Amino acid sequence: MNPTGHPLSLKKKLIAFFSFLFLLFVSAGILGLYILDQIEYYEKRLQYPQSKIYLINQLTLAIHEVEHKLDEQILDGKNASASLEAQHKKNLDLFEQLKTLSREEMAFVRETFLEEQAELKTIEELEAVYLEFQPKTQDFLAGPSAGSINPYANFFEETLGRSYQKRIHQFLADELQEIEQTHLELASHLQFFRLLIVLSIGIAILLLVFLYSLIQKELAKPIEALTTAAKKVGAGDFCIRLDESSQNEIGFLSKTFNTMSRELEASHNAALKERQKLFSMLDKLPVCFHLQAKDHSVPFSNKMFRDRFGESQKNPCYSLVHGSDTLKIIESKTEQSSTWQAMDGRIYLVVCAPFTDVDGSELVMEMAVDITERENAKTELVKAKKTAEQANQAKSQFLARMSHEFRTPLNSILGFGQLLEMDDEPPKSEEQKENLSRILRAGEQLLELVDGILDLSALDAGEISLSPHTVNLSEIVDNAISLLRPRALEGEVTLQFDNYFEPPLFAHADASRLRQILTTLIANAVKFTRPGGKVCVGVEMREGDFIRVGVRDTGIGIPEDNRKQMFKAFSRISHFNDEITGAGINLAVAKQLIEMMGGRIDYESVVGEGSYFYFDIPQSTQGLSADSSQPDSGRQTEAKTKILYIENTPDSIELMKQIFAENPKIKLYTAGNVEEGIQAAQSLELDLILMDANLPGENGKTAFEQLQSVFKTRKVPIIALTAGSMQTDINQVAQSGFHSYITKPINIPELKELISKTLPKT
Repeated sequence: MNPTGHPLSLKKKLIAFFSFLFLLFVSAGILGLYILDQIEYYEKRLQYPQSKIYLINQLTLAIHEVEHKLDEQILDGKNASASLEAQHKKNLDLFEQLKTLSREEMAFVRETFLEEQAELKTIEELEAVYLEFQPKTQDFLAGPSAGSINPYANFFEETLGRSYQKRIHQFLADELQEIEQTHLELASHLQFFRLLIVLSIGIAILLLVFLYSLIQKELAKPIEALTTAAKKVGAGDFCIRLDESSQNEIGFLSKTFNTMSRELEASHNAALKERQKLFSMLDKLPVCFHLQAKDHSVPFSNKMFRDRFGESQKNPCYSLVHGSDTLKIIESKTEQSSTWQAMDGRIYLVVCAPFTDVDGSELVMEMAVDITERENAKTELVKAKKTAEQANQAKSQFLARMSHEFRTPLNSILGFGQLLEMDDEPPKSEEQKENLSRILRAGEQLLELVDGILDLSALDAGEISLSPHTVNLSEIVDNAISLLRPRALEGEVTLQFDNYFEPPLFAHADASRLRQILTTLIANAVKFTRPGGKVCVGVEMREGDFIRVGVRDTGIGIPEDNRKQMFKAFSRISHFNDEITGAGINLAVAKQLIEMMGGRIDYESVVGEGSYFYFDIPQSTQGLSADSSQPDSGRQTEAKTKILYIENTPDSIELMKQIFAENPKIKLYTAGNVEEGIQAAQSLELDLILMDANLPGENGKTAFEQLQSVFKTRKVPIIALTAGSMQTDINQVAQSGFHSYITKPINIPELKELISKTLPKT
């Protein structure tokens, strides 16, 4: 039953038809099997008489063979007893086969049982006659008439003569008649089978004709009408309706289709209303919006678009998504965005995307946003950035140039000052020593100020790169204390290292920068501690795999209200301004460096009692490698070690001469430029080359490559001396290929130690 309560007649008709068709096919199958079975039956039935005819013919030939052997024995006198005996056995075997076939045929063919029984009796009688013939033959051959032909002819005629042959021929005739009868029965059955097949085919044709008419009437025409209606609905005609009068499934489908059409019509009308509402909203958008079809027609454009570009399709504005771009967007189903400059000079960000209208048509939706102000601002920003970069580059170049200009005279001041301080001949008065000390302190303060300004500038520009590795904190502290102990003694301040760890503690940090930070903290502590005071440096483990390095002094202390500006650049505590000089740079640099290494820096202080500055640095999980950076005590310069110094500044050359003048094992040669150095090297067996990395008209890399290209200097270690202390300058020197480098102003002990490590071990 369908939802309306009417019987589903089409379904019943189809079920009845296919059921009958199924029965017809089953019947045809059974009939076919029966026909095959009958054909097989008659084929087997024909085999029996054919086999018996074959055996009778063989038996007839065998009897003739017996007669022939008897003739030979009687006429020729040959003894054929043995061959006759074998032939008799063969003949008896043929009779036995005939009887077996007759019995099988009697069992297989029930409808001719009596005929087969009589046939079996005839075979047995023929066999009996033959059995009587065999002993009579032996008796005849043994009798007195054995050699006469007439008695033999009479004997054979009496036994296996014409009457016997006639009975055999009659048997053959009966078998042939049986074969003919079987053929007639088979033909009759085949005729009947043909009739049944023709009848089945006729019924099947009638059923197919009936099915075709049923499908044509009940299915084809309604489905064709339904297909046509569906195409119209797909094309947007939602008013189409189908005939609902049929009470079968097609009628139910038609009702469902009509319901769907009405719902689609309602939905389409609602979509049109929503579309109109959407267009009304888009019309008020503060951006340019329009839709474009494949043929470049414009179904919709909002008010701003019309105001900006006009309504004419021939207006150049339509080139925004004109031509192949429209088809590409529709085919690729992807969004595209670009910037477009209108004829009035304004810049728009254009976004195009595929859009399907309510009627199914494929369109391109385009939205253009005016970004003129933003693009102008971006252009100004790029210009400002470029200007800032140029200014920053100019600043870096200025600082590098100033560093070189400051360090070159400082190299002479501090270098000759160190030489005077180390020279005890003639003895200097206390006043001379004090004046020399003031010169060195002033030079060191100026160098410290230059280094601080350069470091701060490099940090602000992000140009400082660290090389963290495993460092021994005890060695770092010892080096810093050794460096500042003379200053502490001069100020009558006790400077000591409180705790030595066994095994030593290792930190993961940049060794040179860590030494710089610790030196800054110790120098400040010594500076702000009155005579008789104490400065203690300590190292301790902290939670989270950190090591704390602290510097505690008994100085004047820091007021709490100065904490916020303590680590700011160029900030000087008002409490100290009138007492102690300083630029307020080093603590700011120290804070940024320690944070770059993953640590933190802070302090505690009580006015009148002293301060405790400390920093926490990550602990290293590995100790120092066997290849330590400490100088090898077994290394020393070979007697008459030949060193070439390439420098264009006379004061620097004179300073280097005086540094090595006290060492009789070193012979110093000088050259004003690389060419002179190469010429000098041709006649010398040099052990080391010292070279200014900032020679006029030469850069460090080019100078190094020139020296490496000469056979005499190819394997000679080269140490660069550079007045540039900025990270970019140091990186440039390090990447040029030099064996090592040292910055100006030269620290004489450090220079001697570097030379000792660089020269071959002797």
